[in-house]
Amino acid sequence: MNAKSFATAALLAFVAATIGAAILKEFRAAPAPPAAERRARPAGGTAEPLYAAYYFHGNIRCETCTTIEELSSSTLERAFAAELDSGRLEWRLVNYDEPANEHFREDFQLAFQSLVLVEERGGAVARWTNLKDVWVHVQDTPEEFGDYVVSASREFMGGAPE
Repeated sequence: MNAKSFATAALLAFVAATIGAAILKEFRAAPAPPAAERRARPAGGTAEPLYAAYYFHGNIRCETCTTIEELSSSTLERAFAAELDSGRLEWRLVNYDEPANEHFREDFQLAFQSLVLVEERGGAVARWTNLKDVWVHVQDTPEEFGDYVVSASREFMGGAPE
């Protein structure tokens, strides 16, 4: 084997390994979610509504998007600890750029990263709302941002207790 053939074979092997590593990284199992996200939900089929707070994001995440996610998560954890603990409310972080999650763009009419509240009954979406004003309130103080998320969430969930 001459040097040119060897170099070509080595380069092709390197490219194949790089592509394989990228694919493996993309499809590797996601790490276990934090305890707040692992709480068990009540058994399905209940007439009681269950709620989910989704933060939808893409592969590319700016500082503002990350801030909205962090403020939303911490606000819900603080204001709705009992609902999260009981499983009546669930926090769900979803990358809508992943092929399995692309349907969410159409399901919830997503144009960009969003905080969406969903009411589920019998395992199906009964209604939902997009808290689009998180993009306005992210410029406010964390307390004002939190007030918006709590108020909108309580209103959506029918006045969940404080």
